[in-house]
Amino acid sequence: MIPDDPVDFLLSLSRSEYLGMKPGLERIRELLEKLDHPEAAFNSVLIGGTNGKGSTSVILASLLARVAGKDGKPLRLGLYLSPHLVNLEERILVGGKPVSREQIRETARKLLPSFANLSDIALAKSEATEGSARRKLGGGATAFSRGAPPAEKAEAGRDRWTFFEFITAIAFACFRDEKVDLAVTEVGLGGRLDATNVLSPPVSIITNISLEHTEWLGKTDREIAREKSGIIREGGVVVTGAEGEAREEIHRIAGQKGAKMLSLGRDFAVARAKSGGFDYQGLSLDLKGLPLSGRGDYQFRNAALALAGLEVLAGRMNFQPREKEIRAGLDSFTIPGRLQIVEKEAPIVLDGAHNPGAARVLSEELKSMFPGRKARIIFAAMRDKEVDKILEQVLPLASRMILADLGGKRALAPAELEKIIRDKSADLDLEKADGVKAALDLAREGIREGEYVLVTGSLYLVGEALRALELPGYVRIN
Repeated sequence: MIPDDPVDFLLSLSRSEYLGMKPGLERIRELLEKLDHPEAAFNSVLIGGTNGKGSTSVILASLLARVAGKDGKPLRLGLYLSPHLVNLEERILVGGKPVSREQIRETARKLLPSFANLSDIALAKSEATEGSARRKLGGGATAFSRGAPPAEKAEAGRDRWTFFEFITAIAFACFRDEKVDLAVTEVGLGGRLDATNVLSPPVSIITNISLEHTEWLGKTDREIAREKSGIIREGGVVVTGAEGEAREEIHRIAGQKGAKMLSLGRDFAVARAKSGGFDYQGLSLDLKGLPLSGRGDYQFRNAALALAGLEVLAGRMNFQPREKEIRAGLDSFTIPGRLQIVEKEAPIVLDGAHNPGAARVLSEELKSMFPGRKARIIFAAMRDKEVDKILEQVLPLASRMILADLGGKRALAPAELEKIIRDKSADLDLEKADGVKAALDLAREGIREGEYVLVTGSLYLVGEALRALELPGYVRIN
């Protein structure tokens, strides 16, 4: 059967986005063929890496939105991000604005025959019985529980489509229909087999490499770098902030493909400016005291990667970025859920750090921003993350910890998290909350002078916090 509203059905699948993950490009190519290959209609940049790929994508888009493109007019720009925090439309932006729900719906309707297959797979893979599948995917998906038994559905659906493949195909169709000149595209996971890797970018950016998703990408930095280097194209350019053996592997693969590698610290450089902001010494640009909207010194590295990418694109697409445009682009973006402070007197900090590297950077930034102060931490995490190592970074910040129940199979239950935390900090004040709104209420209750609230461990947690606080999840680039 075909769903009445494909957007509602997509949203039901997005709750288990990673549980149904199946790396490979055959399925996304099949979907794109049904849409007459929209991925061939626009230029693109692919941005991957372990941390900072979303921020780097937003910064580059903010810069590109201000430079003159064809015929002296601003580039018409697409931006594709993942995951969304509050609304599905956050993933697909054109001209700096999210596409409409109706545009996603109309594009999805062109794929309706495929949804009938996808619904069977989603239910078969989610649980062993109709009843548990119904609980998992919600009312919008229960109409598809009839038909073959779950085992047969799983067998038949082994090579069918995932949520991320559908929304990626829809994004590329939106970009074609909106006649974008260039789409800045964040890689979902890895690179070589990610659904975004059907594009043909002349420039790719790999922000950095550390251990993540080792069951998919490899057990060492070198192996993970090999997977992420799959976004490098023959004769193209790759810009990277990777270090050590990861950088060596990226350089090796770039050489095999006849591509040029530009490395942070060797080919371009960034430093904190004495007067505030940062200095950038690039391929041809030499700029001092640049502003930056994003909080945290780590964003200077992301900005440097974006600036190097901008310089390469300028040569490839024949435009000349001016310093005034660059400064405006660096000072005009917002990224929800990345060191976002939403209240001032008793600050609430939202940061979706969900791997050890991101948690370490977060801890360092918060110690600098709130010296000597402790946090009431609202925490949740997915079971496929290195939770032990994330907690090692954030627990020293805590005066109190509140474990929020996100529900679903992928999230660790508060009771599971409590056992992990008690092994590390037996005396920490610890509470469990039934949902994120309840956790925020607990954190605010009786908060002492000098304390702040930190919401971290998962982007899904941050999205629920934004909902509870009635705040948007959209990035802004103009």
